[in-house]
Amino acid sequence: MKEPENLILRHLRTLSAQIDRLEQSQTDTAAAIRSLHGHVLAFMASELRQDGTIAAMQTRLDRIERRLDLTDDTPAD
Repeated sequence: MKEPENLILRHLRTLSAQIDRLEQSQTDTAAAIRSLHGHVLAFMASELRQDGTIAAMQTRLDRIERRLDLTDDTPAD
């Protein structure tokens, strides 16, 4: 009866080691996802700043064109 016990314990140890590796892999994956999330947020913030800058430049350009009478008669989109 001693042999089956050892076999079961060996399988349980193997399973335990595999679960430990899976947990570590999951932890690493979660850290990578958090890092990517931070990068995406920074990218989105940068895009918002650029959109604001472009909008301000477009407003200034429109004003300059009106002052210099450079506007087209066709409406802009």
